[in-house]
Amino acid sequence: MTSSTDWSGSLIGYLTHICRGDRYWGGLLVVDIEGDPVDFAWTEPVEISRLIRPLFGDRVAGTIISKTFARDAEAPVVRRFSS
Repeated sequence: MTSSTDWSGSLIGYLTHICRGDRYWGGLLVVDIEGDPVDFAWTEPVEISRLIRPLFGDRVAGTIISKTFARDAEAPVVRRFSS
């Protein structure tokens, strides 16, 4: 079976975040299809106020980290979160 999909310009991103109390940090590693690093980005600690936490509920971590990275992204950002 052959595939007509051209993956030559594809990039893969690995995102992680750490939560300590009301502070969040995140890191993003982008690699090309062969696994070579293309870019790396991280956030300074982001602190969530007592007002924001109840508004976002369980989505607070994903929202904060994705919006922090997505605002500077040059390519479309697809979010996929797992527990």
